[in-house]
Order: sequence, then C-alpha cells, then structure tokens
Amino acid sequence: MSKEREKKVAYIFPLTKNSSLENEYLIAKDVITIGRHPNNMIPIPQEAISRHHAKIQRKGSKVVIVDLNSSNGTFVNGVRIRCHELREGDIITMGDLEFGFSRYSREEREEDGESATTVSLFPEKDSSSTIITTKKSDSTPLPLAEAAAEDKAELIKANMRLATLYRLSDLLRDAKDTQTILERVMNLIFEVLPADRGVILARRSDEPSDFEPSIVKYRSDEPISQHSIAISRTIVERCAREKIAILSRDAKSDDRFKGSDSIVMHDIRSTMCVPLIAKGRVLGVLHVDTKESVRAFTEADLTFLSSLANELAQSMDNLQMRKKMVQQEKMAAIGQTITGIAHNIKNILQLTKGGSQLMDKSLEDGSFENAKASWEIIKRGEEKIGKFIRDMLDFSRTRSGPRTFCNVNAIIREISDSIKEEMKKKNISVILELDEHVPERRLGEDGLYKCLMNLIINASEAIQKEKGEIRISTALTDEDSIVISVSDNGEGIPPDAMKKMFVPFFTTKGSGGTGLGLCTTKKIVEENNGIITVDSSFGEGTTFTISLISEDTKIGNK
Repeated sequence: MSKEREKKVAYIFPLTKNSSLENEYLIAKDVITIGRHPNNMIPIPQEAISRHHAKIQRKGSKVVIVDLNSSNGTFVNGVRIRCHELREGDIITMGDLEFGFSRYSREEREEDGESATTVSLFPEKDSSSTIITTKKSDSTPLPLAEAAAEDKAELIKANMRLATLYRLSDLLRDAKDTQTILERVMNLIFEVLPADRGVILARRSDEPSDFEPSIVKYRSDEPISQHSIAISRTIVERCAREKIAILSRDAKSDDRFKGSDSIVMHDIRSTMCVPLIAKGRVLGVLHVDTKESVRAFTEADLTFLSSLANELAQSMDNLQMRKKMVQQEKMAAIGQTITGIAHNIKNILQLTKGGSQLMDKSLEDGSFENAKASWEIIKRGEEKIGKFIRDMLDFSRTRSGPRTFCNVNAIIREISDSIKEEMKKKNISVILELDEHVPERRLGEDGLYKCLMNLIINASEAIQKEKGEIRISTALTDEDSIVISVSDNGEGIPPDAMKKMFVPFFTTKGSGGTGLGLCTTKKIVEENNGIITVDSSFGEGTTFTISLISEDTKIGNK
C-alpha cells in the first residue's frame, strides 16, 4: 500500500487518546461534519473545538477537509488550512486532538506493514529554543586520518563506512526505479548505523512542510501497526531551508532542547536529519533516530550519513533525468510519426482531389471517356490509401506471425513465380542462385515472404535501364547462419540517404512511397533473429543482405 488506491471510502482515526472518540471514523458520505455540537456526524465535546468546526467532503476520488471558520483553526501536518486535499498519512489537528487520515481501514493498516505507520511533523511551541548541532551538507570525505589518530575502533568504523559508500555506488548503478534505490539505501544505513527508525521524506512542493514519506524502516520486531514516527518540524524545515545536516544528542535530557516539546514527548534520544540535495535543489530529507542513549549518534555518523545522502540524491536526480529524456524521445517519435502519416495522407488526398475535379469537369462536359480516365485516378488514390493502411498495420503489429519450420529457398521460388510476368513486362531478369544446402528453420514464414517481396519490388522500381537484372542468392555460413541477398543493377541509393534507409516515413520515391516498407522489413528480420544491411553504389546498383542467425531449432538439411 505504498501508493494511494482509489477507494470509495476513507478513514480518520484519533492519534490522541480520548475516551469520547471512536477507534476510527468511516468517511463514506459526500459530507462529514465535525464539531462540538451533538448534531455533527463526528461530535467532539471539547471547549477547544468550535460548535461546527470543520467538514470533510468527497469530490470524485479526492477527499478534502474544509475549516468552518473555527475559533482555534484546523491544521493539516501543522499548517493552518481553509481547504486542503487530504493525502495518505496526513495528520489533522483540531484543538489538542490529532487524527490520522487513510484510505485503509484499521484492519488493513494493521495487516500491511509500511503504510500502517504514521509519519507526522510535529510543531514546537517554542521553535527558537531548539538549538542543535549542525554541519554543512556536502561531499566532504570521511575523516579516516583523524579517526586513526584517536581510536583504532573508530578507524575500523570509518573504513567500514567508506566501504559501504563504495558498495552503495554499485547497488545504485543498476537500480531501475526510485523505490529500489530508497530500499537499498535504507538497508545499508541500518547495517552501519545504530538506528532504530528511519524515514525518507520526499519534497512535494516548495512549501516548508510539504513532505511525504517515501520509505519507512524499523529495527524492532514489534507489530508494525504499533509504530508511529513523530519528527520535529523545526529540524526538518531548518534542514531543508539551510541545506544543513543536523545532529541532536540525547534530546530528552539535554537542557538545550527544553523548549522543544515534540522531541521530549516522543522520547527521541538521538536524531540525525540530512537533506537530499541535487544541483542545489532539495529533493527531500533523510531522518534516522534511536531511543537508546548508549547508541547515540556521533559527528562521524553525521558525516557518513551526509555522504550517503549526497550519493542518494545524485542517483535520484539521474534517474529522473533519464525518465525525462526517455519521455522527450517518445514525444519526438510520436511527433515524427504524426508528421509522416499526415504527409502521406496529404499526398494521397491531393491525387484523389485532382481526380475528383477532373471527374466533375468531365460530367459537366458530358465526356464519358474523360470521366472514365478521372475515375481511374480516384481508384489509384483509393489503392494507395489502402496500401498505406496495410503498411501501418504491418509496422505496428507486435509480431509478424507465428513461427513454423519452413524452407527459405522455397519461399524465394514462390515469390519468383508470382512476379515472373510482371518482371517480364518491365524487361527485368530475375536470377536465382540458391544454395541447396540451406536447411529448414523455424521462422515467421508470412513475415519473411513480405520482407523478400518488398525488397524485390523495391529493386524493380529502382531499375531505369532497358535491361534490368535482379539477383537473389542464398548461402549457408560456417556459423550455420542463412544469408539471403537481393541485388539489382538499378540507380543505387544516394550517399546522403543511406543512413536513413530504415527510418520510418523516409522514402526516396516521393509521393510514390509510404516510407514504411524498409523499416517494417527490418522489424520482421529482427523478430526472426536476424539482421539486415544495405550496400549501394550510386548509379550502379544496390544489395540488401539478410543474415538469419542459427538457432538450436533447425531440423537438418534438405
């Protein structure tokens, strides 16, 4: 339950012990009223609560809380609100009572570990009196030399921390998502530091207290539903605002923290809070604490945690950059595709528009012969749009068809027979040089047929000579790969077009081509565990070569 589910119900449950309150309140209706007056759906008989204090409303999948001009105000995560959309884990404060907000029932919260945890920022009554040990958060190296001079045990710890940072770099390098990164970092922290609890708060906006928990971890084995993390808002806000790492030692007994009620109330004896900074921007904060004074954190721990936080922030930022680049590339590809489709359709429509105009003129003149010629133009446009749609479907298909055992030579002969008459009309000779040792292979027969037919038709269209020649050959390599070559003595491919031959919508045929044939051919070849290459001499001819790499599924030679 790390992400909010869209449910038709929500719950608020008291975090403050009070006999007049139920264990939890179901928010299933459109409006739930809260106040001191008994006619409220959630009556709270306390003087600090106004007669009609606040209401909770459902707006589609959203849940918002609205203050009803109460005397003492309504607070969410310590910030006074008028109207606020509630999120998983938010803390609602009215008077001296606090409620948690969740999309899950008490049973669900207790069954599911992490999301049952309450993470909240508590305000101090006198934040100015909270004086803490701080250091600038940067990538300062761990002080190994000083540790060696002072204590051998500290040297061992320092070396272990340095090794952990190297380990962290390796673990983060292959992480594919933010959650994996956070989990690996938190596990390493608990291996090295005497932390009882840890939480990473991600920044949602530029508001000082607008953080949400991304990951929570505990060392204890007590039931997860009993856990609650209370974090000092003073510490978190100062950590993020000033970009400093903060260490508090034995906060409960330290006179310096007497004005900080939240620290004392929740029995935090030692706390570290460090910012996650990338390119000068605070992405969030990393907070760990321990309740045992004998395990209080040291300044060396703070230096280590700061170094680790810098590695974490850089990894998170790099991951976000990669996602952004992928999204930009996708959008660019979509734009290119739309442009290509529009260009092809425009050309075809231009053809049919010309035909329809001629048809109108012929009908006005009463010329049946001219009308018949115009109709042929319109039909050609119809054929072109049909071919374009088929090419688009072929290109967009996940796979070109099922694989079956087939003989490449037999496919080539079938194609040769089917185009024999057409090639004869164009005065083009089709020469077959087929290696009879080529074995049967498990291939997508229909797809391979389309590939070879497309290459042969392209070759015939490239031939402008009186006597054309298309040579189709097969061979079996020493590595047991099947090589198919389709060569022509046509005009060849211009050098500046060679690099774009397999790019969608690129064509050298002008309005006569869709630019999808060769990129579809390449896609089908790769689906059949093969590669396709092109070699051309401008003005002399072109050769396309398909290499189908051997698989264990071949069944012998014919």
